[in-house]
Amino acid sequence: VEYSLTPLGEQVSEKVAALADWIELNLPEVLAVRDERAA
Repeated sequence: VEYSLTPLGEQVSEKVAALADWIELNLPEVLAVRDERAA
């Protein structure tokens, strides 16, 4: 059995990948700001 994404699935996977990349890049800053505000 071979599975593949539909065109809509391919489109959303690009968006999810972009969000994951943004999170990976910005997570240290997000956590630092969270810690500053929690103090």
